[in-house]
Amino acid sequence: ISAIKMDDMERLWVGTEAGLILFENNEIKTFTEPFLSHSFISTIAVDKEFNIWLGTKKSIITDLYSGILIKYDGENWTIFDSTNSILTGYSINDIVIDNRGQKWIGTDSGLVLYDDESWSIINSKNSKLPGDMINTLEYGPGKNLWIGTNDGLVRYENNHTMSTFNVQNSCLLSNSITAIAFGENYDMYI
Repeated sequence: ISAIKMDDMERLWVGTEAGLILFENNEIKTFTEPFLSHSFISTIAVDKEFNIWLGTKKSIITDLYSGILIKYDGENWTIFDSTNSILTGYSINDIVIDNRGQKWIGTDSGLVLYDDESWSIINSKNSKLPGDMINTLEYGPGKNLWIGTNDGLVRYENNHTMSTFNVQNSCLLSNSITAIAFGENYDMYI
């Protein structure tokens, strides 16, 4: 099991190295679409319309469906890959969806933003992002996006200001940030 997400309808979505499983009303459904059975599902997000968004990583089995973004609306599957997006086959490590419905996608080559119409990428070449390997994403207090990279923790503020925290300027013990969570009182756990 590589990803788990409970949606607001109390359905449990489970991503694995071999596809997607849904637990709903004491029933188990395994999705057998060819692109899912060969996909390493690394992350799952759910938007306000209950669309399921899946990100995939490079798989040991095949690279055919690696680094793709998949949208499932309950009936139809939409695949975003290098033919119809700026995703270029790199692993997708995390997805978060903001209150405007924008998808923030953490990849091996930077942070990708998709607003259902256009794509953009934020990386170390065009921003103050300290590195391009994005491991994890989480929204925190003040609607700031927190970005875990291999080169530190980044706070990306609404006004597009980036602040980087690393072993040199904070109490972090490592620059490799692989998980971020916020507690009830906005305590941050890394």
